[in-house]
Amino acid sequence: MEHHGRIIKLLHASIDPDPNEDSEFRFLVDNQTVKYITISGGLFEPPDMSFEPALVSQLPPFPPGDWNTARISADAATGLPRFEATEKKLLPGITNLWHDVRIDYTELRMGRRLKSNVYEATCARFGSKTVVAKFARFPWEIGHVAAETTAYE
Repeated sequence: MEHHGRIIKLLHASIDPDPNEDSEFRFLVDNQTVKYITISGGLFEPPDMSFEPALVSQLPPFPPGDWNTARISADAATGLPRFEATEKKLLPGITNLWHDVRIDYTELRMGRRLKSNVYEATCARFGSKTVVAKFARFPWEIGHVAAETTAYE
């Protein structure tokens, strides 16, 4: 959906209903880059964070620049949501690969969802073939996916 001149798509959310706890989100911005954003607890209502149009409409404009992680919190003076920090980080990933093909998320066109982190997908590199794409949505899921990947070695 369009938001302040950018195309913002909510990919995944880990929403904590406790207003004292943060929630984590993955967004695809302008169909090009994935941004990991932490939203301070209590800033938005959990039902609003679960519904993409409601969430995106409440977000501040995404700052320009080369960043992949950010934090949104309430401005101390106004109480309005603001980007408190943005940073370009080397994100954790699966290192024990059983093959040499690496595909960026933005290369995939997701089809039917099979599980919360497993999709049928297509990728231009594979022609018209449908593949199964499985990935860790957030850093805390990497250990599980890495262990499963090790089984394929």
